Amino acid sequence: MSDLARVHTNIAALRAYLALSTINDAILKAAERVSTGKSINRASDNPAGYYVMRLLQRQIGSTQGFNNNLERGVDWLQTNDSKLSGIVDILVEMNDLASQHPERVAEMTAMYAQWAKRCGVKTDL
Repeated sequence: MSDLARVHTNIAALRAYLALSTINDAILKAAERVSTGKSINRASDNPAGYYVMRLLQRQIGSTQGFNNNLERGVDWLQTNDSKLSGIVDILVEMNDLASQHPERVAEMTAMYAQWAKRCGVKTDL
């Protein structure tokens, strides 16, 4: 018991312990900065810098969201563009075939008109 009391009252030991704790805290902070690659990890490191860092992180996040939305829009447009070009190819081929066989077109038009009349489909748009 007397050794324990002597350690708690030994001023040199308390100062050494305080210095060791301070150095240990500094090493931990340096290791954290090295491992994260950031000089500001907490608000206690630099309150104003931490606030600015958080604002910039939010702006980066929203910009990444905008970029993702734009990429999805471009993909959608490219997909629909290829579909529309396929439809245009079909229509061009139909026009070529119709110009090559006008008598068949007239026959098919008459057949469609009869069918539309029987079914009650409006043909005059």
